[in-house]
Amino acid sequence: MADKDISANEFSLPSEEVEIKAELMEAWLNGKKIEFLTPKTMFDVQTILRHYKDIIVPEKDVKISYPEDNEGARCSVDKNEVFISTAHLQEGYVDETIGHMIHELNHLKMSDSERQTWATCYSMLETVLDSIFVPEDKDNPECDYLCLKDIVLSDPAICFESLYSPSCEVEEMKYGNFLRQALRDIAFLLNAVEDVRIDTLCQPNLKRYIDKGDSRIFSQWKEKYDAGEYSQNTLMDICFKLLFHHKGYLKDPFINDNFCDTNYILSSSPSEYTPVVLETFKEDIKNILSICGVGVKSGGSFLSLTNPCDLYMGNHSEDGEKILSDIADGDSNIMGRAKSDVGEITFAESAIRDFSNEKGFTDNRGGYAFRQAQEQHSKPKIVAKDVMAVIHSFQRIKVYETTEQLSDSWNEDSASQVDYSVVVYDAL
Repeated sequence: MADKDISANEFSLPSEEVEIKAELMEAWLNGKKIEFLTPKTMFDVQTILRHYKDIIVPEKDVKISYPEDNEGARCSVDKNEVFISTAHLQEGYVDETIGHMIHELNHLKMSDSERQTWATCYSMLETVLDSIFVPEDKDNPECDYLCLKDIVLSDPAICFESLYSPSCEVEEMKYGNFLRQALRDIAFLLNAVEDVRIDTLCQPNLKRYIDKGDSRIFSQWKEKYDAGEYSQNTLMDICFKLLFHHKGYLKDPFINDNFCDTNYILSSSPSEYTPVVLETFKEDIKNILSICGVGVKSGGSFLSLTNPCDLYMGNHSEDGEKILSDIADGDSNIMGRAKSDVGEITFAESAIRDFSNEKGFTDNRGGYAFRQAQEQHSKPKIVAKDVMAVIHSFQRIKVYETTEQLSDSWNEDSASQVDYSVVVYDAL
């Protein structure tokens, strides 16, 4: 297919044409149909996003980035930064991209920082692991049992950046993948509740962008739900069922029996609902961590543990306080809140004896599979530098609205008013 003429405002991004879903944005353009992702359209999208930023968080100096990746929309509350992946735009979902931006801006306005969330999740993880015991030798029924917490948290390489950053290599961490996935799963549960809260409380004229994306995703998810793929009630299943239940898309029996009060979510802050959510679903969290605990073994040695005595020879972080402090960046308020969120939660001690299910992280049932599918967008194509230059050039265009009174010099009564626009392009 031949490239479109940039000057004709028909240059398609990416090179092949896609169906543009932008009915809500088109209302800004007096109903003009958007047929291509032109540089002008891309600039208009960025302009709308900046406009909504000024509405939602006018007091914050927010940095907005548009990475060419498939990581999805995300934000850093700590750094007041929003990342809007180009993946959805590449697929033509213009309105949904705007919805993602609105959603992330509401996180900046209303949600805990990522360090607070991860500190709480780490405290919960530590509490759960302290109640799980695994055999030193799974083939010897008479062997001693070791605490999973002592094994997994023995790695001196554990730090916040290696656990949180999606781009950080963790191969040097013996149990890095296990820790990262475990923390993400707990955070995913809390985020599902927070998404219900911030999206439902969103201004109606902005919420319609979010609803459009939710409706599309729900229609895909509902097919699997009706087919029974979420009947296991794994932690990932629960997260999606909780999200759609409280957003009003379905009435799920499990959520209705265990955590049904939407008004409680809407009227609570994260510090208020977090302990309740963790207490309500604590056994579901423990179940998934027990399964993952089986999955972190490698070769014939469970958990890669060649010598259990190594745990107690001083070559490791002896207590989780150091890890928690690193996650909290030494902030005593974050650490105190994390401990308070989990402080009243207790577990009965249990041992992992059944190793018949060793799927671990590769468990492809229910919500886990759906989440993975949603994260695997087709890799966005890189937008050419010359096209990006055209997009940015629109920022230098200024339009001035002008009114003049025109009249004949010999007849002042003939004066008429003329309104017109002056377009100025600043090339500097």
